[in-house]
Amino acid sequence: DLIFGSHGRGVSGDVIYAVRAGGKSEKPKVAYEIKKAAPLTPTPIVKDGLAYLWSDGGIVTCIVAASGEAVWRERVGGTYYGSPVCVNQALYCVDRRGTVAVVAAGKKYELRGKVPLGEPSFATPAIAGGVMYFRTETRLLSLGGPKTTR
Repeated sequence: DLIFGSHGRGVSGDVIYAVRAGGKSEKPKVAYEIKKAAPLTPTPIVKDGLAYLWSDGGIVTCIVAASGEAVWRERVGGTYYGSPVCVNQALYCVDRRGTVAVVAAGKKYELRGKVPLGEPSFATPAIAGGVMYFRTETRLLSLGGPKTTR
């Protein structure tokens, strides 16, 4: 029952708010706010009760979504316009230079790797039919797909 909204200036976030939506008889109410390493452009993602805040400046913060309590905060590096996506307990986010950072979704920070796409990217990966798509400045790349048997 939380809605996340960020506020900032230029290319960095100042604060992200978690707002309880309310209902017919109650007004929306700010549940908590986070000012440290707040994202402006990347959208937070929630998985298994944990929210992941991927800042424009490459800092990823894992919080308990219901309370805002910090679980971990680590610098992944890079600068981001796209948002993270989650597949099989891993978060994928592409920085502006076109490097995909892969971070484990969970209570312990684990950088699983970084993969260069070969050119800049300003987009969020898309997922459909078991395939993850990455858009760069001039190409559309895909990862995965249906398994075939012979």
